[in-house]
Amino acid sequence: MKTSSASIGLLMGLFAALAGPEARAQEALAPTTHAITWHRFDDDIAAWLTNDAPAGPPILGSPEASGIARRLNAIRQALGPAASSKPGEAWLMAQWLEASARIRPLVEPYFTRRSVAIEGGREAPELGAMEGAGGFVAIVGGEGAASRLVLRSSTGDVLRIAVRARGPSRVVVREGDFAARTLTFAMDSKTHTTWTAPRWVRAVVPVESRMAFIDVLEGEIAVTASAYRPRLSITDWSAARRDRNLQLERAEDVTGGSEGERVIAELAAIDHSGNAEVANSSLARLRAMNLPAPLRALVEMAAALSRRSPAEVPDATARAI
Repeated sequence: MKTSSASIGLLMGLFAALAGPEARAQEALAPTTHAITWHRFDDDIAAWLTNDAPAGPPILGSPEASGIARRLNAIRQALGPAASSKPGEAWLMAQWLEASARIRPLVEPYFTRRSVAIEGGREAPELGAMEGAGGFVAIVGGEGAASRLVLRSSTGDVLRIAVRARGPSRVVVREGDFAARTLTFAMDSKTHTTWTAPRWVRAVVPVESRMAFIDVLEGEIAVTASAYRPRLSITDWSAARRDRNLQLERAEDVTGGSEGERVIAELAAIDHSGNAEVANSSLARLRAMNLPAPLRALVEMAAALSRRSPAEVPDATARAI
């Protein structure tokens, strides 16, 4: 598999897109594509990645899904021959599952709802409850460790989080240790004493910790959440390909292997753990390797997605209505 200069250019565009404000932890507008269609997209992507389909990304009848497929194609070409290895196929499938979980409908029978435990803050019964998510927990920012909410779901893959603010507020959403997105709530003098309507974001949690964090940098917010997990039925012959944990474990299972496969194993370890220390160790090993330009670009893409400083995280301003 050759890596053309055009593919490298597309990969660098991917780097910018993944680091941009549309990349992580947002709740997309309700997709017009039905849940069953996304279920079939899983099979189309898996067939393409395992070379059971014609070369080139599959034609998917959804702009959102097609965008993910184009980004996967750029990564696939950057990986070169390693993309067709078992670890390569598994890691790319895990990338598809993570990206699609941010925008696809999280509905039965394809997903099951799971509970979320929220640690920190105070209960806010005055805000009522959201169907399927429970009551809100409120917290005031600017108080160090006391300004963090921990969201845990031992069996959830993706969290759907409702965030409300009272007064000008700014928060960072983290998936594991990794800062994914900041949310800024700007208020005028007429609305700063009332709670905003819920703003929904998603967090695809690391499969090792199953945790997300809400760090409140300033202001006051209230949060509730629900978790979702793909329904992996024993009657579904293709269920394994929809198991992100299994795909990442397969991607990490590299003994020796080619240069590209070793890169894949390190990147999969970062995705699997969501842990800053694991990421720093993996990135140090990768940067010490004499990698070709496309693989170096993948490493720097991973570094951007595992950044921790709120100053480096894309900001989205929400104005109260």
